[in-house]
Amino acid sequence: MKKCLCIDGSTNRPSGSRRGAILGFLVLQIVACLVAVDSAMAQSAVHAPGAAPTHPADFSGIWMDAQESERFNRKLELPYRPDWAERYRQIRERVARGEHIHDGTSECLPPGMPHFFFFLYPIEILMTPGQVTILTEYFNETRRIFTDGRAHPPADELEATFRGHSIGRWQGKTLVVDTVGVRADTVFSAGGQPHSDQMHIIERIHASGPNTLEWEATIEDPVAFLHPYVMNAKLKRAPAQDEIREYVCEENRTPEVYAPPKP
Repeated sequence: MKKCLCIDGSTNRPSGSRRGAILGFLVLQIVACLVAVDSAMAQSAVHAPGAAPTHPADFSGIWMDAQESERFNRKLELPYRPDWAERYRQIRERVARGEHIHDGTSECLPPGMPHFFFFLYPIEILMTPGQVTILTEYFNETRRIFTDGRAHPPADELEATFRGHSIGRWQGKTLVVDTVGVRADTVFSAGGQPHSDQMHIIERIHASGPNTLEWEATIEDPVAFLHPYVMNAKLKRAPAQDEIREYVCEENRTPEVYAPPKP
């Protein structure tokens, strides 16, 4: 009769209880391996290129302005309060005289909001679980919209930034974005329209077709505005071969164009 080669290398036939212990050990090892493999596959699926985002709609891709958006309209009739209207009137008078409107972008500082999303330069939208990320060719900027259910930081902890703090939620297939905390030294658009540090922006983004995005921003500013103001933009999907290119503001600066206005 042949002897049994046991798992521990001995030739003694294990007892029933010992065989049970060995079998239990092997089962635990197999389960542990399966859990590890499953976890690794899940992580790979989240970070793999082209992985399906956990969002009701997919805006992923590179987009371009489909029309001359309000960013280029220097005659926006904003609902300013009287003192802010006077401030803006002086800006428009300078424009009429052909003077250059000085804002942060003339010093290679990033654009603010809603200036950020009215561009002739393309943008790229990345959608991952819990976040929508927008990359711009203009100034090579990054904007993060958190869709993981978080709230804005408390007012005394909110840090004012060029893009503010943005959180998003879905209404059907429309992404609704709430933004606060935008720096007051930025402007609305190329027209140089001012705003206060209390500006609050609600954006609504939806696809009106496979290659078209509709973008609407309702802007509230209890300090500067009498009532909310609505801006719109339409974006078209860029050709498949397009990509976001490098943009270095400092290489485009010239003293004649970007010199600050004289007092």
